[in-house]
Formats: sequence, structure tokens, C-alpha cells
Amino acid sequence: VSVLEGALDCWVFLSCLEVLHRIEGCCDQAQLAANSSHTVGLWAYATDKLKSLGELCGLVSKKGPTSEDLNRTVDLLAGLGDERPETSKVLNPTAKL
Repeated sequence: VSVLEGALDCWVFLSCLEVLHRIEGCCDQAQLAANSSHTVGLWAYATDKLKSLGELCGLVSKKGPTSEDLNRTVDLLAGLGDERPETSKVLNPTAKL
């Protein structure tokens, strides 16, 4: 299966954030702090993927993004699809992005 360059990184990033969002929603602050060592790997992985996407889309370039970079960004965002009605009122990772 072929996918647009960056699509897999985008999917992994959003998947990590979705899992972390669910964990955050079911635990109180003390539990989150106590279990932070179990989620640090997900945070690191999400950070790596976000950095990779930023580089791919020219968002960390000193010159700024090129026209090609902006087109790639639009294509990646379009690939996320429309938000489902049942989640439109909740600030989930896709909505935040």
C-alpha cells in the first residue's frame, strides 16, 4: 500500500495523542503523575513524529515553508478526513491539530 510521504508519521503522531488523551481523561492528577513513567515513551514517540512532520513540511526551516511544503501540509491535513459528529464537541487530537 502506498501512502503520501508523511502520512504514516501523521497517523502515528495522532494515535499517540489519542491514547494519551484517553489516559488523561480517566485518571486524576495524582494518578497521572504516579504513572508518568509509563507514558513517557508515547510522549517521546509523538515528539519525534511531530519533529519529523515539521521538517518534512518545512515548518522548522529558517527560510520558512516553500510552496511545495505548504501543498504537502494541505495534502496531509486533507488525509485526516472529516471529524465525526460524535466527537466534534470534544477537543480530540485531530481537532487540536
